[in-house]
Amino acid sequence: MEVFNIVDDYLGVKRVALRVAEWLRKSVHESGIDEIVKLNWNDVTRRIDWLAEEMVIKLLEEEGYGGIVVTEERGVVHLGDGEENFIFIVDPLDGSNNYLAGIPYASVSIGVAEMKNHPSLNDVVYGIIASVFTEEVYEAKKGAGAYLNGSRLPLRRDFYLGDFILAYLNAEAYDIFRKVEEVIGPFKLRSLGSASLDICLVASGRATAFIDIRARLRITDIAAAQLVLKEAGGMIYDKFGSELDLNVLKDRNVRSIVAFPGENAYEKYKFIFDIIREEIGSEN
Repeated sequence: MEVFNIVDDYLGVKRVALRVAEWLRKSVHESGIDEIVKLNWNDVTRRIDWLAEEMVIKLLEEEGYGGIVVTEERGVVHLGDGEENFIFIVDPLDGSNNYLAGIPYASVSIGVAEMKNHPSLNDVVYGIIASVFTEEVYEAKKGAGAYLNGSRLPLRRDFYLGDFILAYLNAEAYDIFRKVEEVIGPFKLRSLGSASLDICLVASGRATAFIDIRARLRITDIAAAQLVLKEAGGMIYDKFGSELDLNVLKDRNVRSIVAFPGENAYEKYKFIFDIIREEIGSEN
């Protein structure tokens, strides 16, 4: 087994993610965690989201990091008074609806980019996704590969479940997937509720694609996972097949994402970009 060794700069980030995941696992039955504390036009913040995010920020400060934290709930937060070396892109509970419903599919996601002007997804140098309930830990360092609990991804290059697509659905997507079925025949479609874990399933070779065209994901949902995917040899695009390279400080919303575990899956499914253009146009 090839073991993942990361540089000391990010060991503290890993400790933070694991501590928050453990706390979430122990807190799942606490009363009041489902209380709504904030409403946005397309999202709800509940007390568990707010507390988990607060814990991430506090623990990053305790680890001695300086920088900016891009958060789901608080926006941009500055750490401490020291030199700002890093940008942390944080989703403290990706899959909060699952978590509150007792569905064991949720994660803590932290991506790290080095501080620079106009930082993009391509500048994310470390990512960790800690599964709350299964204790699986995905992590990647740019240029050093991606790993699940120490085993290099993808887990098995010959692992194959057939046409197994993870996706989030709206009215437009239903029509698109009907067209996909006309091309490849019946396939397995799942909407699981935690985008970071979904992308990691693709990275591990256990799913053949992840697709979301709803424009509801945020940069915090995918910053860490997209690095895991790319370091595992996967490919990630917007819905028209262009490179997905967003500014991690300015582009809060992710309008679309299409991810594949590698070249073979891309070649098989790239027709979906033409279907999307036909169904919703090239400017949407």
